[in-house]
Amino acid sequence: MAEQPGQVNIVIIKAKPEFRRALFDSLKSDDNGIKFTRAQKGCICAEGHLSADDDSTIVLFGRWDSAEDYTSYIQTRTDTGYFVAVAPMLLEPPQFIHMEKESFYF
Repeated sequence: MAEQPGQVNIVIIKAKPEFRRALFDSLKSDDNGIKFTRAQKGCICAEGHLSADDDSTIVLFGRWDSAEDYTSYIQTRTDTGYFVAVAPMLLEPPQFIHMEKESFYF
């Protein structure tokens, strides 16, 4: 088993079906989406996927230099009102999953 540096996070977003595509496109293309995330201190990579199993789920994956960098990023998103702004498009609050460092690859 390999231990990777940094912090890996998964965010599961349940969007209202009528807003899923617009929210995904915004995350993908807007300056306040993935471009903003990638510009933050410690962001190694970030990607988003639409679920093929339903019409509401968006899954985000990110790797950060440290848990502190990720926490700072989430605080910035909170302070700027991002979560409040997207809340009307969601079925429920996003689920944030913080992964342990131990992992395996095939």
